[in-house]
Amino acid sequence: MPSAPVRVPRCLSAPTPGWTTTAADVIVVGSGIAGLTCALQLRQHVGRVLLVTKTVLNEGSTAWAQGGIAAALDPEDSPQEHLEDTLVAGVGLCDVEAVRVLVTEGPQRVRELVALGAEFDRTDDGEIKLTREGGHHRDRIAHAGGDATGKEISRALIEALRRVVDDPGIEVIEHALVVDLLTDEEDRVAGTTLHVIGEGQIDGVGAAYASAVVLATGGLGQIYTSTTNPPVSTGDGMAAALRAGARITDLEFIQFHPTVLWLGEGSTGQQPLISEAVRGEGAFLVDRDGVRFMQGQHELADLAPRDVVARAILARMRETGTDHVFLDARHLGAEFLEERFPSIVASCRSLGFDPATDLLPVAPAQHYASGGIETDLHGRSSLVGLYACGECSCTGVHGANRLASNSLLEGLVFAHRIAADIPARIASGHLPAAREVVGQRGESHELLDSRHRLDLQRAMTAGSGPVRSADSTAEGLERLAELCALPVLESAGPKSWETTNLLHLGRVLSVLAGRREETRGGHVRSDFPERDDVRWLRHQSVTVTPDRFATISESTPAAPHLTNSEHSVGPSGGLSVGGSDFPVGEFDFPVDEAERVIEAALDEDLGADPGRDVTTLATIPAEQLREAVVVARADGVVAGVPAIARVVDAVSERLGTGCVDVVVEIPDGAAVQRGDVIARLSGATQTILIAERTLLNILSRLSGVATHTRRWADELGGSGAMVLDTRKTTPGLRALEKYAVRCGGGTNKRMGLYDVAMIKDNHKLAAGGVAAAYDAVRAAYPGVDVQVEVTTSAEALEAIDVGARFIMCDNMSVELLRATVDAIRATGESVEVEATGGLTLEVAAAYAATGVDYLSVGGLTHSSPILDIALDLEE
Repeated sequence: MPSAPVRVPRCLSAPTPGWTTTAADVIVVGSGIAGLTCALQLRQHVGRVLLVTKTVLNEGSTAWAQGGIAAALDPEDSPQEHLEDTLVAGVGLCDVEAVRVLVTEGPQRVRELVALGAEFDRTDDGEIKLTREGGHHRDRIAHAGGDATGKEISRALIEALRRVVDDPGIEVIEHALVVDLLTDEEDRVAGTTLHVIGEGQIDGVGAAYASAVVLATGGLGQIYTSTTNPPVSTGDGMAAALRAGARITDLEFIQFHPTVLWLGEGSTGQQPLISEAVRGEGAFLVDRDGVRFMQGQHELADLAPRDVVARAILARMRETGTDHVFLDARHLGAEFLEERFPSIVASCRSLGFDPATDLLPVAPAQHYASGGIETDLHGRSSLVGLYACGECSCTGVHGANRLASNSLLEGLVFAHRIAADIPARIASGHLPAAREVVGQRGESHELLDSRHRLDLQRAMTAGSGPVRSADSTAEGLERLAELCALPVLESAGPKSWETTNLLHLGRVLSVLAGRREETRGGHVRSDFPERDDVRWLRHQSVTVTPDRFATISESTPAAPHLTNSEHSVGPSGGLSVGGSDFPVGEFDFPVDEAERVIEAALDEDLGADPGRDVTTLATIPAEQLREAVVVARADGVVAGVPAIARVVDAVSERLGTGCVDVVVEIPDGAAVQRGDVIARLSGATQTILIAERTLLNILSRLSGVATHTRRWADELGGSGAMVLDTRKTTPGLRALEKYAVRCGGGTNKRMGLYDVAMIKDNHKLAAGGVAAAYDAVRAAYPGVDVQVEVTTSAEALEAIDVGARFIMCDNMSVELLRATVDAIRATGESVEVEATGGLTLEVAAAYAATGVDYLSVGGLTHSSPILDIALDLEE
């Protein structure tokens, strides 16, 4: 539905910075699992990290996490099953590749937490105890202290930080609130303004500059009257990113936890959460008459995904005219409850409820923001230099509704990815060194007095709370507009900045909630109670333009399944992908690397910058406009389509020729047949013809890699094994060729020598054996994954014995490989196994049947023929 335009200022009203620092390479904001992990990892790879936190280190949202952290740690579980549960919970809007990263990298990251010192609850035989929560079909939730998982993880990370407190490579500033982001003349994020309650020079408002800023600032729960979030959750990082122009996505999807202790009408602020794990251990929901109303609502009944349970509770409350339902855990007994859930039991008893003897009154309350600052698989936002991690980000993992206990895992996994990406981009020059920038404040300021916070919270709860409608969101927006117009009567400070942050996010959230005319996940509409995939199987994003208006865009998520039988390669191609489970669309296109390759290619084609095309510039009038199509001349799989627009834009900018519009008809990852139109171009003929060869070279090369990869992926389909690439790539094209492998349904191994340690025969020989080599890597680079190459079963077992959890079986026969895999599995350790060396499509199925996890194929990138693609001007 249409709504009045929303203006968002560039900055909060704040004093001019009284101090500056350019001492850090990276600024990490936040001290939950995401921020602490990122800072600890970064300190090993950059000169200096500045970690700032709003209050003290242990007061973030992580410490409040009760249930646990989800990962496929049980031998009977698998990342694929975890992926499937996550996709179901996300109701069609998850980014499949992001989820795959989460579930495949998650188990190792949890094990690293244990190695760091996190003490999870254990079984009698010493294994990590696992339980089940809503939406999970397996026991995969690791917990600590019964119901104090977040507190234990926070403790372990803070202890690790304190062990390096004397390291000059990391500085911690507590009581530091982010006010706004600082950007340079090219809109790259160059630092942040901070308000610090400190001593000496670092006090009051100042400016901290760095090559990159990582926001790990948590959620926005204080935007509602009732929330499980701590008081610090005022959306500071999201709001600062919004004002700076970063893309904010899926903000309307707010998860309301179904079982929050109901303390009576009028209770506001942070409310006591009754963890989903209580239902995982056997508690169940009943209404005022004692009826178990979740039976028949979902196959998992009381353990259905959170959005399903919350909606069922709200419906039963409406039917019975009550403001809460009950959670019945009495049958679990006092002894079990006190051992398994000591914090919850103590909290309930302090408020007059005993879970062992009383029905617990519960009702939904705000719990988690599934959307936030949009990022790619490396944590990069839409603004160069700005990264986001944890609840303030939108990685695409959660879709419309977060699966229980995936939040801690997301923060952990993507913090590691950010910590790997930033040093590489600093080294490559993509992130310039810290430097002061000027002209940040401008004239676009805003402030809302903190005394109006409750008014704001009430407007949001009534307008865009658990149940929304066209009328409620419109009324909420009207009330928020009235608050914007109020005079400012108090001086700028943390309380008014927090309240204004909530105001900016509230207005955007309300607009998106009003536009989305359906019910999906954490977004419930009373006037549109059904899910509408035809219109609304898409994301909504908001970007604040230079004129300060919030502009909304929509995008279709990467499809989790390719089901169009028309997009299949015929018999001559030997490839059949119709109905195969391969994502189509967004695959984290490597923009920086592509732009570098494009510039180099244009230098070759046009001569020294700006260069020239003597034929086209002589024969085609500058004002001539034409249409053209990029068309497949052979059957295959497309990759590199995002490069088309970037090539024509680069030509136009370099030579001053006219603009060209590009409309994509077939996205990356989709199969094409001869004659299919991949994209349509319209605009300046000069630009189209000058760009032709460069864009076709890139598109044909990458599509050839994707097509070759798809043949391997099809051959391995159903085996449980995945195809991996290697470092055997064309010099300068590695990121693009590995991207093409992902488009074809394959998996990337390592990007280079810097991100994964791979111990081969020569390393073992030079170091004095497997154990010596492994220990040396672990000592020098404790945060780096280690893979060990072996040629016999004995070598594999020796590597596992010293701690290796990724084994590469090189040049083994099928029989030897099967015996080696059996020996590895017999150890009971969770080990990933790769077959490598001399593999062909003809033997792929036989090698996959041995039980390996991966087959690595260098030929994906070094021997793939191009896919024939042409550009034709329309008559």
